[in-house]
Amino acid sequence: MTVIRTPIPNAKSNVDYEQTVGYRRFIIGQDVGKRNDPSSFTIIKDEQVPLPRWGKGFKQLQGDRTMSVVQAFRLPLKMPYAEQANFVLQLLGDAALEESAHLYVDATGVGAAYCELLDNLHIRYRPVHITSGDSWSEFEHEKYRVSKMWLLNAFSVAMQSGALKISENIDDITQLKKELEDFQVGLTATGQITANSTAMSHDDLILATAIAYFGASTYKGAGMTVSPIKWR
Repeated sequence: MTVIRTPIPNAKSNVDYEQTVGYRRFIIGQDVGKRNDPSSFTIIKDEQVPLPRWGKGFKQLQGDRTMSVVQAFRLPLKMPYAEQANFVLQLLGDAALEESAHLYVDATGVGAAYCELLDNLHIRYRPVHITSGDSWSEFEHEKYRVSKMWLLNAFSVAMQSGALKISENIDDITQLKKELEDFQVGLTATGQITANSTAMSHDDLILATAIAYFGASTYKGAGMTVSPIKWR
């Protein structure tokens, strides 16, 4: 977090305050489509911005961190992977993402070959290898092994707690709502949470959202700074 010492405008005495700078970043999760499932994308806006007031020691206060799904959509079924990679290249350059987009891709199965196409286009991304078990690990720099159970459990907890919210004006809101309706959370005899979609139900948008949330919740890099709210 950047700290800038600057005079408080219109103050009666010559007192400085610590001006803080927040961040705004966009985390993109991609579930790579298989034979009968389209590729799905979810974009989460993760931000924390300064407030126009100061607290103890004249330090500018920060607002609460918020994470919200601002877009979720599917690509056409059986769209060639080369075309998908070119689409991603354009998506990452979209001005709406403010040059602060970070891509996390399901690198499991056919996703491994798809990631090679991203490499050929020099697209920066973080591969997520979905495994069994109930944990995750970073086995190389910005390369992850994450169990599907962990992904879905973390997503479920975030939704129930309000840590992750979903906008109503996303492209595939109807399909995402359908998948959420079919999403079941249970409890094992040992007290462990389980989360899965019902039989015969698609879960590609949920998985893309879970991947994006994993990226947002574990992100370690610096976010794009946003201008502090001006004092009036």
